[in-house]
Amino acid sequence: MKKAILILLAGLLFCNVGFASTAEELINTKYKIIKNCGSKYYTNLMRNCLMMVGNSSSGIVEAASFKIPAINIGTRQDGKFKPKNVIDTKSSWNDIYKNILRAKNKNFLNKIKKIKNPYESTLPVKRLIANILNLKRNDKLLRKKFINF
Repeated sequence: MKKAILILLAGLLFCNVGFASTAEELINTKYKIIKNCGSKYYTNLMRNCLMMVGNSSSGIVEAASFKIPAINIGTRQDGKFKPKNVIDTKSSWNDIYKNILRAKNKNFLNKIKKIKNPYESTLPVKRLIANILNLKRNDKLLRKKFINF
């Protein structure tokens, strides 16, 4: 059974079955474009895909839970901690293609088989809720801090 490659770009999900070896073949591949597939379908796509490719935080935050490689294109996610299943790449076709091949490599796939997602919590839900409810409300906690350059 062929597995899908999920391509995530700023909120859009492109799904293709198979693997393109050239840019022309990539263009001629049948894609399914999904704007919002919901958590049930998204989880199933993640569970059954070969890898994720794109610039979405989902590749960084969620892909490790499914033990799949995530090709992170460009600098959109710079500053986020990235688990070992994430491969950063430039946005050129050659760089993306080279890193897709790297992500398909058996050595790389074996390396991430036992990866623990650093974004998953082992904190029990009841304790987490209690911690949130016990936080003192203050303006600093509720506002996002921006840095001006």
